[in-house]
Amino acid sequence: MKFIRYIIPSLLLCNSVAFADDGNSGNNSFFSLPVVAAIICYFRRKEAIGGWLLFYFFQLYYGAFNSLPVFIQGIGGGWFPTSFNSSSDYLMFLLIILPTNLCILSEVVISILLMRHQTRDKKYVKILLIVFAVDFLTSIISLPIDISNTDYVASFISFLHVLLSALWFFYFRTSNRVKLVFVDKKWDFNIFISLKSQKFQEPISEGAE
Repeated sequence: MKFIRYIIPSLLLCNSVAFADDGNSGNNSFFSLPVVAAIICYFRRKEAIGGWLLFYFFQLYYGAFNSLPVFIQGIGGGWFPTSFNSSSDYLMFLLIILPTNLCILSEVVISILLMRHQTRDKKYVKILLIVFAVDFLTSIISLPIDISNTDYVASFISFLHVLLSALWFFYFRTSNRVKLVFVDKKWDFNIFISLKSQKFQEPISEGAE
């Protein structure tokens, strides 16, 4: 059943942050939030912002909401060198936490532009691809440090973050939905279904996205 392909990744991706924050996989939101998101994404699959594209926005805003306390604390002085016990701790922060949060902030800003009809344009998709690439590279660099200095749950979340960066880069680079909505700006579900049956797609740099 097609609906299943939204449920399973939703359970994994959407609640990984909550698992890390709570340290409790038995939280009721583990099932409620991902399932609600999957239902919405599935039943909006015929809309321009639907399916996996809508799931990306849901996952992004969910992650941004969970990161909000970190942003508030950082702006309030928590990101200043004087807030750390040593220069090595501050270096770890610069390598692990700051790049991720800046990338999330960038994604939120770009996603708002992409969600609005007036500002839907492939140039923002290209910028988003750059953000994904930067996020992936910085996450790869910081992953060994994170693994050696955190518990297995936090290490798993760090690995998952690397994976998500790569997956969303691939999605926005190759998605027919992204092409129709942000490049052609002529969303048609029937055309989308027809394009899905084609084996090859042009890269975004040549106009496919």
